[in-house]
Amino acid sequence: MYYVYVLQSVKDRNLYVGFTNNLKNRLEQHNAGFVESTKNRGPLKIIYYEASHHKNDAIKREKYLKTTYGKRYLRSRLKNYFTGWTEGFSRKGNKEFIQFLFIAKSSAAELQSHLYIALDQGYLDKTQFEEIYEEVDIIQRRISNFIKYLNSTLKHK
Repeated sequence: MYYVYVLQSVKDRNLYVGFTNNLKNRLEQHNAGFVESTKNRGPLKIIYYEASHHKNDAIKREKYLKTTYGKRYLRSRLKNYFTGWTEGFSRKGNKEFIQFLFIAKSSAAELQSHLYIALDQGYLDKTQFEEIYEEVDIIQRRISNFIKYLNSTLKHK
């Protein structure tokens, strides 16, 4: 499996696009200062990635994401991603925030369905699938418990 990834510098908030066949090791290399183009920009975090079965596809995608059109695409994708998460913070009260949390819980369920697709398509092995699925399940339970807590505070007012 090959990955095209986008890193963001925590220091200067700038983005870096690259590709690798081992995402975890590559991030470690970036953060250890072994990559010339990012060695003075750390720490770095992965904010986006795409997977591909073929190296040539990943290389082409990396080159595209570095073009003007690719940068526009990334800005659009990342804007939509960050907007979704920050939406909940703009809620005016607990009732609205609880509604947002139900939407977030549904998004987690949607992610679980995508995990099945990734498993079926060979993007994940069984162990990876089970680990990620369990993490998402934990998040769903935490959201449910938080909703229960917020509902209990509404009843006491």
